[in-house]
Amino acid sequence: RENSRGRFIKIAEVNRHNRSTVIVPESGWSNMRAILDEFIAKSEDTPMTLGAGAAMGVATMGTGGAAGARGGAGGKPKVKAEQPPVPTSGKQLWVENLPYTTETGSLRSLFAVYGDLESCEVLKWRSGRSRGTATVRFLRKADAASAIDDLDGFELGGRNIHVRYDRFGNDDEDADDDAAATAAAAATAG
Repeated sequence: RENSRGRFIKIAEVNRHNRSTVIVPESGWSNMRAILDEFIAKSEDTPMTLGAGAAMGVATMGTGGAAGARGGAGGKPKVKAEQPPVPTSGKQLWVENLPYTTETGSLRSLFAVYGDLESCEVLKWRSGRSRGTATVRFLRKADAASAIDDLDGFELGGRNIHVRYDRFGNDDEDADDDAAATAAAAATAG
């Protein structure tokens, strides 16, 4: 691409929950080429596994800059560190990329197929407009895991929704799943 400041390469990585963009100006292309050549040479010698780039010690450009990850022309590129897992209850899910027309009732119906729900809420702005995200809380961990397996990437209203464990849904990690689920099921049955 090119803008008023010159030519550049824009590289975007999109995974399930994040988007990272690296912009490399023309002055950093040879630096980037050297990094890629080094990575390719090492990957041909080493079988690739999850996170193998960081394990092999290959430098990556980072997510915030260009030409050596804002280190300047002679700066060292940053090595991307793996993130530790975030503790969750295993029962509360975060749903994103929902169509803005999605209502709580229809979302509840979609997720209720996988098990008893404790709560389901489509999040809204103060104006009342949907944020395109929701939280869904199951009574059992196994039901939440099944919902993630089946619904992550599911097309709803022309959009592929993303479903993952909610980072902030860890308030009752030590609670007994079966006892809580049995009590809730008895309450709804009676």
